[in-house]
Amino acid sequence: MSKQKGVNMKIGFIVAVFAGTMLAQQQQPAPAPQAAANQAAPGQSQVASTLKVYAYPNKGQSHDQQFKDETECYNSAQVQAQPNAQDAQAAQQGQDSSNAGKGQGAKGAAKGAAGGAAIGAIAGDAGAGAGIGAVAGTMAGRRQKKKAEKEADQQQQQQQQAQQAQATDNVRRAYSACMEARNYTVK
Repeated sequence: MSKQKGVNMKIGFIVAVFAGTMLAQQQQPAPAPQAAANQAAPGQSQVASTLKVYAYPNKGQSHDQQFKDETECYNSAQVQAQPNAQDAQAAQQGQDSSNAGKGQGAKGAAKGAAGGAAIGAIAGDAGAGAGIGAVAGTMAGRRQKKKAEKEADQQQQQQQQAQQAQATDNVRRAYSACMEARNYTVK
């Protein structure tokens, strides 16, 4: 009888947990639709908002005409601002951080072995001193390698951010030139 009671309690507990979970899911409000992160301000188009500029028609162009002009200028600006093959190749050459600190472990081991051998010779056992020095030197060399890799990664991130900012600025300038040629003031 007590075994049956224990089984019934377990089943009751499982049913209660399942029912509670189902009720909790039904009572949660549906998530509110989120506004686009790059939503245009009133009176500003999506293109102008993306580039963080305002375009004002100088010759009374309609909203439809302005939308058409902005879209065409934006597409043209993106094509014009694309880096050429030489720029892309130069950027890739500067982004290889895998060689940063290469050979630091071996250099550290050699330096440590030499120093350890000298100390060991004074103490009477140059071989043991060289072994201990090599281990310590290897550890120091690896620390230097990790530091060099970290610095190379940080430099690479900074270069990528600078390249992205430059690319965005190039698109913004090409867009502005196109819109100004179509009788808009761009600020």
